[in-house]
Amino acid sequence: MISSHTITSLSVPYLDENRCNSDSGYSKSLQTVFKTSFLSGGGDVIDEVNLVDSGFNAEDAVKSAIDNKAEAIVLVSNSEAFPQALEVIKANKRKLPLLGGDSPYGSALLEKGGADAEGMVLAVPWHILADPGAVFPKSARQLWGGDMNWRTALTYDATQALIAGLEKDSSFEAKGASGTIRFLSSGDRNRATHLAKVSPDANAEHGFNFVPIR
Repeated sequence: MISSHTITSLSVPYLDENRCNSDSGYSKSLQTVFKTSFLSGGGDVIDEVNLVDSGFNAEDAVKSAIDNKAEAIVLVSNSEAFPQALEVIKANKRKLPLLGGDSPYGSALLEKGGADAEGMVLAVPWHILADPGAVFPKSARQLWGGDMNWRTALTYDATQALIAGLEKDSSFEAKGASGTIRFLSSGDRNRATHLAKVSPDANAEHGFNFVPIR
């Protein structure tokens, strides 16, 4: 629980294909939505740090967050900045709660983050355990011999939506990986985000797994 609503946000710009500095659309969007929601709820973002700045130091960033009495650290990095995000996770050593978007979600976080990542909460658009009755995960497991992550599920949903869109008008609905695919009038997906926490799992390859928070 973040009682006094103070938090540190660590973001990252992105180098595009022309190697010119530009804002990462992913990071910028996630940061904007998070700040708007957090500030409107009475929270306070006490610091924002650029993960790929030439002078970035994970140990200093975590120490600054603690010294400024932050109650959590939010990582809004894109996949290209995963190494820097991992440095923060290791430097933090579970001193402050860690929150993040869907970018760090993957086996690399479980393998390299290890115990330092335990308890980290990620917001993801889909989790295989969040809808135990869904048919798609079972069919995919039989076809590919293993479980899939949110990226595979959303790719499937995007394909189904495209097929339905070609066949029908703009008010279409399509059957996705775990339920009906619907869109808001804004064009955004009409679906709740899932929260997944890094938790110990003796049966997992790296000793940890992503477990949905119900």
